[in-house]
Amino acid sequence: MLVLKLWNYFKGYVIIKIKGSALERFINLTIFHKIPLWDVVKIDSNVIEAKISIQEFKNIRHIARKTKSRVFIIKKRGLPFLLIKLLKRKFFLFGILLFFIIQYGLSSIIWDIEVIGIENIGKQDIVKNIENLGLKVGTLKCIIDPKYIEDNLILSNSDIAWADVKIKGTKAIITIVEKKLPPELDESAPCNIVASKKGIIEDIVVLRGRRVVEKGDLVEEGQIIISGFVDEEGIEPYLVHAKGLVKARVIYSEKLEVPLIELQETRTGRTSFVIKISSSNGEMDLKRIGPVFEDYDTEITRKIVLGWRNLRIPVELIIEKQYEVEKEKVFIGIEGAFKKGKDILEQRLKERIPESSIIKTKFFEKFPIEKSKALEVRVMVETIEEIGVKQKIKP
Repeated sequence: MLVLKLWNYFKGYVIIKIKGSALERFINLTIFHKIPLWDVVKIDSNVIEAKISIQEFKNIRHIARKTKSRVFIIKKRGLPFLLIKLLKRKFFLFGILLFFIIQYGLSSIIWDIEVIGIENIGKQDIVKNIENLGLKVGTLKCIIDPKYIEDNLILSNSDIAWADVKIKGTKAIITIVEKKLPPELDESAPCNIVASKKGIIEDIVVLRGRRVVEKGDLVEEGQIIISGFVDEEGIEPYLVHAKGLVKARVIYSEKLEVPLIELQETRTGRTSFVIKISSSNGEMDLKRIGPVFEDYDTEITRKIVLGWRNLRIPVELIIEKQYEVEKEKVFIGIEGAFKKGKDILEQRLKERIPESSIIKTKFFEKFPIEKSKALEVRVMVETIEEIGVKQKIKP
């Protein structure tokens, strides 16, 4: 029903008053000729009011003649009449169009570029890179592809771990996250190989330097594994640039408390529509069709209402469909909470454990918490991974 009302608003309709002594016959003839009337209201025995689309209005003239009824238009409603009203006010309409065109010219171009998050990478290098990728001062916003720029920034610079391109108004904001890598040491510079994290040594291959620990030893973060200080019997001690491979068993653990009762939303089946117009200055509500809901979720459809060929004026028609929802506390139980907790912990571990690691064991545990009506979910993972990193020997 709401969809039909929305459709009639876009097509346009009129509210009519029908006077006559054969109103029942009038209604029956409109049904026979498949002419839709809606919101029919009886005023008195000889007068009714109804709504009819502007396309069908002319088709009731012969019915009015047959039933000797008189039809009057009381009100005109809908988008076509709104546009006609605007067209009659030519100077006002011209001013609006001129305003939007000027606004489009000013707001559709990038006037400023800001790069944030860099410490070791040169800002000019980033700016030059993004200019080569098509983003510079004076660039039209509509031709910028943020995903393309983000991907190519990461691919073209090995020091970038993550990049984000956001267009806010006439400003492009480039956020860079640098890789936290140990500085590359000159091959001639003496160094040790130390543990990057706590673990139990599984295997060591010494290519240069002196082994300090053995297989099965527990090492702490920063502890020397292969020393660059070589002290052999009969030879004067000397310093080298230590090299080698260090595999260790590393333990990761996480825990999470999951409530046994959670708030869930269910759609009731009732819907409303809100029609808005949007520009770079914000949004303005035009019309609401249907009731106002206390709790709802939305689906939004956007359409450009002004444009010609490749020119897109940043004015959008927004149709927001609102679905009423009922919020309900649901008992998900031990198993439901356990599954939810496992999914969250799996994601956390994925962010912590290097992709090159080999997972040897993984197990989850659950511990009910009676007082807070929750479940504590724990996970422990054992991996085999490379933990050796170079550390310069200070003179």
